[in-house]
Amino acid sequence: MSDTFDTSLPPFDCLTAIQQQQLREALDVAYYRHGETLIEAGHDSESLLIIIKGSVEERAEDGQEVFAHYTADDLLDVRACWSRLVATAIPP
Repeated sequence: MSDTFDTSLPPFDCLTAIQQQQLREALDVAYYRHGETLIEAGHDSESLLIIIKGSVEERAEDGQEVFAHYTADDLLDVRACWSRLVATAIPP
């Protein structure tokens, strides 16, 4: 993934070539199954999540309200890091 990550997309296009290379070297790929939670409500996240394939849904902790849907090339909304939101993988 490090060589194929598209740094021409915002906000990564604002980085210098050196910063883009540092980013590529620091990237990790993770795979999640349908229904698997990516971010638990109220827990700190030390990562920026970028959706490569599939879909993710951001919901209220009680699961009753959907706040956002994310798909390929989306940056997972960091609101979940500071609030009572849950991010879960969903079918495309």
